[in-house]
Amino acid sequence: MSVTTGDSIKMEKPEWLSQMEAVLEVLNEGVIVANERLQILFANTRFLEMTGISREELIYFDPSQFYSSQEWDFLSRQTDASFRIGRNRYNFVLPRKGGGRLPVIVSTRTIQNSGAKFRIATFTDISEQVRAEEELRTANVKLQNRQMEIEEDLRLAARVQTRRPSPEQSRTQIPGLGHHERRRLLSSRAFHRRRLRPGKFAGPRPPQLARL
Repeated sequence: MSVTTGDSIKMEKPEWLSQMEAVLEVLNEGVIVANERLQILFANTRFLEMTGISREELIYFDPSQFYSSQEWDFLSRQTDASFRIGRNRYNFVLPRKGGGRLPVIVSTRTIQNSGAKFRIATFTDISEQVRAEEELRTANVKLQNRQMEIEEDLRLAARVQTRRPSPEQSRTQIPGLGHHERRRLLSSRAFHRRRLRPGKFAGPRPPQLARL
């Protein structure tokens, strides 16, 4: 009689896991239990919802099939640390069926039972937090770009204002005249302005006014 995969799982599944499944099943966080070969022995409903992968595709299968080589290398190092230290916590991603990644915080604990080591991992969905941080970074970049544009506009306006002559300079800067010639011209203009005040005449008075 052949031994099926389900029978193999039941043979390997420790008694403590069978007793805890009902508790792990109702948690709001995704939970898996794996052996030392990283084969998944248990996955709760929340974990299945987070990944979109069925229990039949997960249980007792090699999870490396769901990851890229770089992701799996990282996960293997973190798992080794979990078994060596006894616990671990890190940011990672869960694969989603059909593509895509779900950002999560992974918390792991190692349990030793009957000479075998088991890894319990919980997965907390942080996609909303990651999305909010990304929106904040985008808003900050836009704000910095706008601030740089304003500062550049102010620098340009300051250069234009520095180069623009004042009204008095515009009146006195006559091409072809030196400093002394401009002073004489200004003095002559001022003299004529004084002589041509309203109500007075610059030339001889008419005869009819002279007899008055």
